[in-house]
Amino acid sequence: MLAEYAWPGNVRELENLIERAVALSSGDEVTVDALPAVLRGSGAHALSAGGPLPAGFALEEYLAQIERELIDRALTESGGVKKDAAARLGLTFRQFRHRVKKLSGQPEDDADEPEA
Repeated sequence: MLAEYAWPGNVRELENLIERAVALSSGDEVTVDALPAVLRGSGAHALSAGGPLPAGFALEEYLAQIERELIDRALTESGGVKKDAAARLGLTFRQFRHRVKKLSGQPEDDADEPEA
């Protein structure tokens, strides 16, 4: 998937993507699920407005995917600065950190400080 993507943002985009994928992954391996939808060929656009829900539709997975995509976008737009990404999403840093950890399956750790 990484080799097939056009990389319009060049090496900087790849670097940000890898950092986000590691942050959103649980365990020792980065899985396809941690990659942005644009690389997986899916995304929020997968449902057509007013159309029928696909067989096997899972609301929680769909909402988590949208949340992950928005977090990815905010991190890209903020140059990887988590504090700024949180502000772009209208979240406090603590709320942002909680959502990232929830999506990655990692336990909460209140020792984290905002990255400048």
